[in-house]
Amino acid sequence: MRAETIILNEERNVSLTVYLQEAGKFRSGVKRPAVLVLPGGGYQYCSEREADPVALSYLKAGFQAFILRYSVGEDAVWPNPLDDYEQAMGLIRERAEEWNLYQDKIAVVGFSAGGHLAAAAAVMGVNRPNAAVLGYAVTGTAGLLQDCAGYRVRRGREYPALFSFFQQNGQCGACVQYHSIYAGSGGS
Repeated sequence: MRAETIILNEERNVSLTVYLQEAGKFRSGVKRPAVLVLPGGGYQYCSEREADPVALSYLKAGFQAFILRYSVGEDAVWPNPLDDYEQAMGLIRERAEEWNLYQDKIAVVGFSAGGHLAAAAAVMGVNRPNAAVLGYAVTGTAGLLQDCAGYRVRRGREYPALFSFFQQNGQCGACVQYHSIYAGSGGS
């Protein structure tokens, strides 16, 4: 396995972690499908438990695997996370030959806020993935806590990326997925 981290935006601390299968003694030049992992974290951080463990599972299954650590916190104002995705997917497709992967077999898998980003990439992106796997993704206002006066929610957490996304798309300021607050997980 070969691993490297590529800084995509130093100012916003955006990076792409690359995990590549070695071609092997008898399989040189073999192309593989790829997966781009988008960890959750309520657009406040990128959850490590939804990053490397997920990517390494896909790597073990024969994929080339990538992790996008997208804009979070104050930098997560929409569309920064989607722009980060576009830059990462563009780079992956641009280097497909070098990285021995099929340009037309790149999936995105995202969890919670990362699932929201994966869904947005699949329906709004310029560099749309060939498949999208959404793990407990924020995909609409149904089942969400709402605070139309702002985007403060229980425990004082703020979710400006989700608020700005839903606000720009004519929906009330949906803040955080119901499971994040009431499941006791502290959000993801």
